Amino acid sequence: MKKLFILLSVLLFSPLVFADEAISTNGAGALSGKTQGKDEGAFIIQSSLFGEQSEDKNFYGHNIFRLEIGSGFGITGAGMGGVGLFKVEPNSVNSLVAIEPLNLIFSANTNNNREDYIEWMPMGAAGIQAAPNVCRIAVLGRAGAALGTLGDGGARTAYGAGAYLSCPKVHAAGEVTRIRTASGPVDLGSLTAAARVGNVDLGLRVESITTRDKESDATMISEPEDNDKSEIRTMATAGLVF
Repeated sequence: MKKLFILLSVLLFSPLVFADEAISTNGAGALSGKTQGKDEGAFIIQSSLFGEQSEDKNFYGHNIFRLEIGSGFGITGAGMGGVGLFKVEPNSVNSLVAIEPLNLIFSANTNNNREDYIEWMPMGAAGIQAAPNVCRIAVLGRAGAALGTLGDGGARTAYGAGAYLSCPKVHAAGEVTRIRTASGPVDLGSLTAAARVGNVDLGLRVESITTRDKESDATMISEPEDNDKSEIRTMATAGLVF
């Protein structure tokens, strides 16, 4: 039932947040990681979409979807779309207040060591934004709700931080999020980068999920402790642009 729920949710949230104000990269590559201390690897096909800020639009974030074939067969996705309420002023630093209604992560995999999950995390965010030359930068903190299955599933509170860089041929994002659950905090982390070099799209992503013990005093970026459940994966992709 959980896999069916995830599939239906993917179909529901599949419309891309950024519409025509986005740049996509696509490619194939390899995944390497550890789940509960056990090594895993896979061949992956990944599609990424990065929000592009402009003077009349103020989007940031990314959508990532990948197919994995290796230690298990499955699909994984992460989408974070923010819309700033204030215009980005060129060549200046401005305040950023934003809403993030479609912050979604999901995974379904036949690897029994992996946890199938889905989390929808609608949040509000505040921080600073800058527009040097043709690039856009956003650094922010966020807080809101998490509705999903990680840890003790249901409706919980969540908060975190993020940083985003969007240039014509280079994109990067870093995010940390903590979901407060009755059995202990669940910490999510990711680093994503993509670049277009000539006719080649290059991508790199690192992502982690750590379900911590209820008594843990670890921060969102602390290493997993003995009683924690953890998953961490690194992916590299390349693809031709036709």
